[in-house]
Amino acid sequence: VAGNGESPLNTTLDKLSDTLDKIQGTLAAGEAEAAEEEPTEERPQPLGGPTEEQQVVEFSFDDLGADLDLPSPSPSPSSSFAALTEEGAGQAAGAWVGKEIVFMQSNDHGNERHGMAWDTSGLGAGSPESALVSGDQGAPSWRQKLEVVEGVLCRGGTEHKALDPAAVTACAIYLSWIGCGAIACCEGGGHHRPCRHAESSMRMFRSLEWGLEESARVGKDGSFASVLIRRLFPLLPSFSSEFRASTPLTRIRDIAHRNDIPQDLKREIKHTIQNKLHRNAGPEDLVATEQMLERITGGDGAEYSEAFVDEFKRFTLELRDFFSASSLDEQLAELSEGLGGEEREMIGSFFRAKEASADSLESLLDLMVKTTA
Repeated sequence: VAGNGESPLNTTLDKLSDTLDKIQGTLAAGEAEAAEEEPTEERPQPLGGPTEEQQVVEFSFDDLGADLDLPSPSPSPSSSFAALTEEGAGQAAGAWVGKEIVFMQSNDHGNERHGMAWDTSGLGAGSPESALVSGDQGAPSWRQKLEVVEGVLCRGGTEHKALDPAAVTACAIYLSWIGCGAIACCEGGGHHRPCRHAESSMRMFRSLEWGLEESARVGKDGSFASVLIRRLFPLLPSFSSEFRASTPLTRIRDIAHRNDIPQDLKREIKHTIQNKLHRNAGPEDLVATEQMLERITGGDGAEYSEAFVDEFKRFTLELRDFFSASSLDEQLAELSEGLGGEEREMIGSFFRAKEASADSLESLLDLMVKTTA
């Protein structure tokens, strides 16, 4: 897939690079003032100015995604249930570039992959890019695609430590394309509940954790490898115990069998979301859920019972958790409910500092110090 112009993914990476350069420059200036006459220790170049060795690490970004025309990530939604009430649909629907979601009265989900081609002729034999392209050909569903990524990252064992930065980069870009619909998922056959996805995610997480530990010992390229690994974490589904249960996400089943909603709407929820999610979950299910939420909160002009709408909002938040689509604010707000007064005050301090901070680098650095001290 290719498009004209600069890739938003690369634009984001460039902004990250510039920010890291400024941070490193600030730290270097502070140390220079303290040392003054002392000779400064030679430092590796910042991310924005790579050495020849670092150029090899960056190659995969340009090679895999330089011309892909994807939308910029949408802002994260507010953390509270009330904010979800006001906002309706969330960022998944806003960032979606895949095929249009169709709300069905029966099971009309297709398993055909039209217009797809898997050409590995320009990729190195045995490269992670080649492994992903070849694996995708036999992996129509999201679950199967996750297992392809697992094969690249884990290489047959969850304690595989030597994670190649090129492999991590390729997997991150591949999962990003899947998450926004640029690479479509479709029915893969069989009946596989979301717990299968969660279990695969847990194995990959363990491998990535080993990779983080190893990257801390490899010297100057270790910090860059850590950035790549951490970029992968939010692209994996959650493997919380609630999602690894044999029958996860059952709230939607109860919603689809309510007696206070029209029959047509019940069938749409059942066939477009409930059955699809429990049989063959994919990122399109979160998009469909957010679009449905927008409909029932005023988008279609109809009025529904408050109890039904509130229950659907709760399910939407659960599904965002499963797809790791919750914002930091949402995660902190949920975490604070089970904490003591001191911990809740710390989270409150973070929210207040975030609201008070301006967009300047100085204020953002100050916020970072406050929340990581």
